[in-house]
Amino acid sequence: MVDVVTQNLQKSQDALDYTELKAPFSGVIGSKSQQKFEQTSPGTSLFSLHQPNQLKAVIDVPENLMSQLVLDQLVLVNWHGAKTSLNARLSSVATLADPIKQTYTVEFIIDPITNALPGKAVNVAVSFNIKNTSYCVPYAALSGEDADKSVYVIKEGIVLEKAVTLESLRSNSVCLSGELHTGDAIVTAGVHYLKPEQMVANTLVKAFSY
Repeated sequence: MVDVVTQNLQKSQDALDYTELKAPFSGVIGSKSQQKFEQTSPGTSLFSLHQPNQLKAVIDVPENLMSQLVLDQLVLVNWHGAKTSLNARLSSVATLADPIKQTYTVEFIIDPITNALPGKAVNVAVSFNIKNTSYCVPYAALSGEDADKSVYVIKEGIVLEKAVTLESLRSNSVCLSGELHTGDAIVTAGVHYLKPEQMVANTLVKAFSY
């Protein structure tokens, strides 16, 4: 029995000697998922790392807006209480959509800063054209693919299609220019079920500002 215990102890010691902790990059430990003396196994994540000097802003972008983004595109990032916006550039784009939200994850590397912490909620502003007067609406209001973008406006119970041009992207909205006017009733849900000149009734109108 003593020999068996000794062999098991030696086996455990050999396994410990061969154990390595590998990280994909150098960084600061943000949290640990296991405590001292807990049993673990190969492939188990023990720590989470972050790089305070190379923070990223991550947003979800609908499929019909992905063609407007290019690598190294410059954007502005800010958050609640920030006095100025920070410069960032597009560093990576997911090629698979989220199975539930049907959006793509886009990452922007922020210029080195010292007063922001990982996990902070931020606003990302992506500008395409700032020469025209624009109106910001929810992503769900936008219809069409590639350059053929439009929104639906309800006027006297009739659906009117208005061609628009993308001016900028924000965290929760898209800013457009075109034949739009202050006070227009823009459809923000179910646009894929509508068609021009269709008559609608029992609409719920809400005023919003983005």
